[in-house]
Amino acid sequence: MTSPEASPKALCYLRMIVALLQDDLNTLQRWEKQCLMEFYPEKCPLLLVTNKPNVIQEYYAIHGHTVKPTDTAKYLGVELHNHLSWQKHIHNTARKTDATCAFLHRNMRGCLRDTRPQCYSTLIRPIMDYASTIWEPHTQKDMDCLEKTQRRSAVFVYQYFRRTSSVTNMMTQLGWESLAERHAKTKVTMASCASQYGAT
Repeated sequence: MTSPEASPKALCYLRMIVALLQDDLNTLQRWEKQCLMEFYPEKCPLLLVTNKPNVIQEYYAIHGHTVKPTDTAKYLGVELHNHLSWQKHIHNTARKTDATCAFLHRNMRGCLRDTRPQCYSTLIRPIMDYASTIWEPHTQKDMDCLEKTQRRSAVFVYQYFRRTSSVTNMMTQLGWESLAERHAKTKVTMASCASQYGAT
């Protein structure tokens, strides 16, 4: 949590914080017994979020088992990184949407064209939009990674695989916005909802 060169005062403060966190874990363990539940230590990773190159690694215990530290952890379907980088989550999202698109291409090739956009809206788009207000890419590389996935989906809808086919025209005819535009609208909508909820 702090560098090895930290002052004795900082180390004392660190030990106090660690003791408080462990006390919270002990409280949760008492709560789980009251609710007839059980925590599994192997499913409870320790994710330390920091940009410092050198840290003092502290350890916590659940049911007498040390919680293992990790660089990444998945929470509610979102891949968290100890440096708060979303690159791995974005690449996993692109890989999952590509696999879904390939599955649809194999199994929906003979269906009506009006059906394929519905397949995209139902099975592919939710993957790219899930929790996007948190992990929306801010680098051009990550943006292109997701945009390519959406463009491949447009090719799936029209089944035009010629090099001369314009994917931009396909997306225009389908009425699809770019992911950046759609995610920007999602952020505005969430900010509006949050301000209204806060006002009430």
